[in-house]
Amino acid sequence: MKYNLSKIMLKAWKVYRKTKNTSFAEALHRAWLSAKAEEINAKRIEDATGIETRATILGHMQRGGSPTCKDRVYASMMGALAVDLLVQGKSCRVVGYRHGEFMDFDINEALAMQKDVSPYMWEVCNSLSHNYKK
Repeated sequence: MKYNLSKIMLKAWKVYRKTKNTSFAEALHRAWLSAKAEEINAKRIEDATGIETRATILGHMQRGGSPTCKDRVYASMMGALAVDLLVQGKSCRVVGYRHGEFMDFDINEALAMQKDVSPYMWEVCNSLSHNYKK
């Protein structure tokens, strides 16, 4: 069993364009589920490794709650850019948000980038963790 990622992406793009209240990420998620891609990939991994593999689909609550308006806008813009890149024949790209712009990077360049976290942000993250001690 195989799935066609291009067909899944185009199906999601059509759904996204037709509906006003669905983000591209949600449309893509629905198209992905309808193609049974999770189960297909789980089977491929199991066949390749010999290790029992199951597909898991996380809901919004398991991912940290319902998406905010900003989450939906970012997901839609990044998803749209990802589809545009695929339509242009580009691959091995990572879509991100930097300095107020949605942009794409070569995947190896993105992996090599230094990701800085300010001391204040680090402190806030630590304070929100279960093991915070100041």
